[in-house]
Formats: sequence, C-alpha cells, structure tokens
Amino acid sequence: MKIKRISLYNIGPYVGINTFDFTVARDQNIVLIGGKNGAGKTTFFKAIKTCLYGCKVWGYDAPGKDYYSIISGLVNFKTMYDNTSSAYVEIDLVFDDGKQVNTYTLRREWKKIKTSLSEYFQIRKNDELILGAEEDDFVNYLLSV
Repeated sequence: MKIKRISLYNIGPYVGINTFDFTVARDQNIVLIGGKNGAGKTTFFKAIKTCLYGCKVWGYDAPGKDYYSIISGLVNFKTMYDNTSSAYVEIDLVFDDGKQVNTYTLRREWKKIKTSLSEYFQIRKNDELILGAEEDDFVNYLLSV
C-alpha cells in the first residue's frame, strides 16, 4: 500500500484545496515532509490518521461530542465561523499485488450546518463507490494495519 495523493480542504492552516502528490519513480521510495514551526506538519499527519481511521484513532467507538470537538480543532478555524462550512481529507491509496493495481480513494468530510457538525465517509475503488460488505471489509483491513 502506497499513498499516491492527499488533498486537504479547509484543514488547519490549509485554506481551500491543497493537494500533495506523492508519486515517485521506482528508484525513489522516500518522501520527506518538512516546514517551519506552525506550518501545519502535525495537522497534516492528524488529518491523514483521521481520514483513515475516523473516530477510532482518537479512542472513540462512534462519533460523538468529544470526537467532534477534536474535529473542530482540526478544521480551519476561519471556516468554522461560516454556518454552512465544510472541510475534508481525501487520500488515494495504491495497492499493487503484482497481478493488478487498484486505487482506493478515501474521503472523510465534515459539514457544519448552523452549530452542528456531521461526518461523511466514502471509499471508491478505481473510481467506483464501494458499499456494504466490501466497504466493511476494507475498513476492517485498514484498522488491522
């Protein structure tokens, strides 16, 4: 499993859409993330973990008040003043088993309507939305790695 691309929308200091491309040549296998203090490195990694694992990465079985409090801290604070704001993290994961290559796109999005925050999560396999047992299997796989 390799991360191919990460997009952050209104997350921490990342206002609007910010896309990071991690495509590397076969002879390159290292990507470095660097920046000054306060540039958003920690937020970047928290966003990745939250996109992959949701509330479970923060020790909760289901989204609730405490989890949404963490998310409110992750979302760009200026966009939280808007009564209809949204933020998301989207990650492309590439799986190459030697026989075929599959790209999974995970998108975890938060929408604020008035004072309420809601979470939406979807997984696409090669641009096709997966649902039901296949989605559950993939989520369980992510939780196991």
